[in-house]
Amino acid sequence: MDQIERAQEQKYQRVTAILKAWRKQTSLACSAYYEAKQTECWRLHHNSWKEFIEALGFTEEWARQLALTGERMAEMTALLTAGSGATELHPSPQISSKIAGLTPNIRKVLDGIPTATQLAVLAKTSSNKPTIKEVKSLVVQTAEKQQTQEVDRWNHDITKDIEADWQRGREFNQVLTRLSQIKVQVEKGLAEHDHLFAEITNTTPGHLANAYSTLCRVIPYTVCPRCSGHKPKDKCGKKGFCNGRGFVSEFQFGLLDKKTKEEWTRK
Repeated sequence: MDQIERAQEQKYQRVTAILKAWRKQTSLACSAYYEAKQTECWRLHHNSWKEFIEALGFTEEWARQLALTGERMAEMTALLTAGSGATELHPSPQISSKIAGLTPNIRKVLDGIPTATQLAVLAKTSSNKPTIKEVKSLVVQTAEKQQTQEVDRWNHDITKDIEADWQRGREFNQVLTRLSQIKVQVEKGLAEHDHLFAEITNTTPGHLANAYSTLCRVIPYTVCPRCSGHKPKDKCGKKGFCNGRGFVSEFQFGLLDKKTKEEWTRK
């Protein structure tokens, strides 16, 4: 390597180090602004949110984008740690790093789709620092798949008899996300001895976790192995395996014997 190449290499190393540090600091700023917004700790030293923002050299709009991204990071983390149902949606072991690296521009691409789907998109990205182009492509692919999806995870038909309820069940994920957010806020309030939570006991987060685990049974996991989603109210009824829904939760599916599971999951 000649002198010119060495000089270029040094510049490259310096530039990439700065940009990587900037990316990391942007993610930290998202979390910090969201925390400031939630706790209102800025009131100790400033008369208004605008005054606080300007004192730090940010515009109100950029601070808003950072705070929104920090909120999304908290939502994703809450869903990720809420229960086994969430793990099935986004099994990538790098997902926590991808959440921590979320930026306002990536968040904007994910806006408008359920939090669980956002996690699924991030899980499919090839890098811990996904690009806007890759995320956009995955969002489009996910939307196209959802529009044409007529089978469950093991290619069993989602019949017309259960189509509407199946979709309603999937949308219930948004309710579970809100419940996860409540649990996280309660845990934070108790850990920080926030006087707002003075009448809340340490058993409350456990109750919320139990509620989440139970409510996960609303979410469709697979078409019912007994009625196959065909006239479920007639075949399974209120006392049948799927109680007339035509699909079952992950919990209910787990109650099947090993042989039935193997036959049903064989693609």
